[in-house]
Amino acid sequence: MPRIRRFIVILFIALTSFSAQIFAQESNQGWQPSRTWVVAVGVLEWQDSDSFDSFPKEGRKDAELVEFFRQAGVPRDQILFLKDREATKDHLQRAAARLLARAREGDMLIFYFTGHGAQDDAGATYFANYDADGDDLARTALSIKAIFNLIEHNFRGSRVLLAADCCYSGALADEAARRRSSLAYAVLASARSDSLSTANWTFTEALISGLRGNARADQNRDGEIELSELAHYARARMLSKEDQRTTFATTAGFSPEMIMADVTATRTTDVSQTRQAGERVEVEWQGNWYRAVILETRGARYRIHYLGYGAEWDEWVDAARLRHAPTTSVSGRNVYQNFSAPNSLTYPGN
Repeated sequence: MPRIRRFIVILFIALTSFSAQIFAQESNQGWQPSRTWVVAVGVLEWQDSDSFDSFPKEGRKDAELVEFFRQAGVPRDQILFLKDREATKDHLQRAAARLLARAREGDMLIFYFTGHGAQDDAGATYFANYDADGDDLARTALSIKAIFNLIEHNFRGSRVLLAADCCYSGALADEAARRRSSLAYAVLASARSDSLSTANWTFTEALISGLRGNARADQNRDGEIELSELAHYARARMLSKEDQRTTFATTAGFSPEMIMADVTATRTTDVSQTRQAGERVEVEWQGNWYRAVILETRGARYRIHYLGYGAEWDEWVDAARLRHAPTTSVSGRNVYQNFSAPNSLTYPGN
């Protein structure tokens, strides 16, 4: 009998060790969009306008980040995006709880917030939901602790990546370090826990650029962008453009070497940064290329119209999604090659 017990104990230890090794390998291999859940909150206006100044909504990058996740393959029903008036404290907590309860073991959550961060006299940090009252943060605003409680009470997955573009956002890392949870945490924040943050979109833009495979984020030039490289890229952009320091941290079980993107240098260098309105191009959407014409340029952003589709499909895209339209001359006319029309179930911009 003692031998049998020893054998069982040894077998259990071996299986546990093997499972841990497999989990570590999966963590390093990269995030899987189909197993990812996204809760994104973007608040650019507030009910208490005396305490919280509004931000311009034109060209908002929170929506662009959410669109990236959708196009990367995160299912629509695994994404919750609350903007402005939608993001009341009660609605946010209820909607997020319902979404997170559907996750399975091994899934990953990406939680993103942008807006105002605030601290009370006791030093507690809050993210200002739409109906937050600047004079009563403890009762009306979403505290950092409440965010972690919401996740840990409802999310049945394994890893959580928290990203925030707001003042005092580094407090997420402080709270993650204090937690004793089965969840593994990673934090990407635009500021330190004791500092303000720029009102510009620089940090979120850096996240989007790195996740799309910007070669500049690939420090070791191995063709893959790891989480730590994404964090370093965001830090460098914030230091150079905003003179602001970011925060990056992971807890045990969340590998900083997790692959977040493959480098797409060949695609990003295929398009000139000086394209003009009226130029015909091809635009990538969900892995396919569609004919389009550039309607308007704004820096490295282009508003395009898909040929053969109505104006409701017009959208702003960056250079990473554009390429030269391959053409050949036939009877003095330019015609497109290698173009497959989308079927009735796939529409660019849908």
